[in-house]
Amino acid sequence: MPAPASPAARRVARELGVDLAAVAGSGPGGRIVEDDVRRAATGPGTAVAPGHPLAPARRVLADRLRNWQAATAQLTLTAEADVTVLSGTFSSGPEDGAGSYLAAVIRACALALRDHPGLGSRWVDGRVVEPVDIDIGVVVALEGTLLAPVVRNADAKSVDQIRREVAELAGRARAGTLTNPEMHNAVFTVTNLGGYEIDAFTPLLDPPQTAILGLGRARSRPSVVDGRIEPRLLMVLSLTVDHQVTDGVPAAAFLTDVVRRLEDAPCACDLGPPASQSPPPMSTS
Repeated sequence: MPAPASPAARRVARELGVDLAAVAGSGPGGRIVEDDVRRAATGPGTAVAPGHPLAPARRVLADRLRNWQAATAQLTLTAEADVTVLSGTFSSGPEDGAGSYLAAVIRACALALRDHPGLGSRWVDGRVVEPVDIDIGVVVALEGTLLAPVVRNADAKSVDQIRREVAELAGRARAGTLTNPEMHNAVFTVTNLGGYEIDAFTPLLDPPQTAILGLGRARSRPSVVDGRIEPRLLMVLSLTVDHQVTDGVPAAAFLTDVVRRLEDAPCACDLGPPASQSPPPMSTS
């Protein structure tokens, strides 16, 4: 039977990759303490770079991410949306452009989820539960961790309402005044790196949700329009889904719907419905 180890010793062993079974304990009754683990990690011929343990909030997030990766089969699809027309409908100033794009994407996703409820499904106790309300989580980055407060019934709110609500939720997240109910039971999540020089990335799922959408920056790039090359504002959307719950074709249909809503919306307060189109043929490759 292995010798007992203190909680601090177990934590440091995980951080340094030390096998506790090979550590001799110096504590009472042979108990392994933190110093024993550190000595084992810096044994003959071993050098460990100076560092510091993860903060508690970061360790919780790290453990959750590792568990999520093990429990899901993640697949990411990307698509480019032309948001040139959409950008001209924003009533807010340029300093809040990222917030307006985020709000528009949240509303577009919420409306698309009405027609593609499978992407808002939650896998609970081995059963797939489709959404009743379109509640969408929004990732907020704090120092050392992430939170995802929820915009309730996002499909029933305008882009401007969503933008103001997200700003208020993010402010309270940074102030530490969010309540637990405000961060639970989302059916879908949106994460935004559009305020940075990031075009595309792979967002990670937040189980039991089936999907998460990431948006990059909107930037001017050459595009072919009616046979002519002209500058357009383009944004890459990255959709990660749990392949255990859904497949590539329904995920692609959902993402296409979101892109069409962003491109075809007559105004930023509408975003629906998208132009009708025939579904793409099934791949035979």
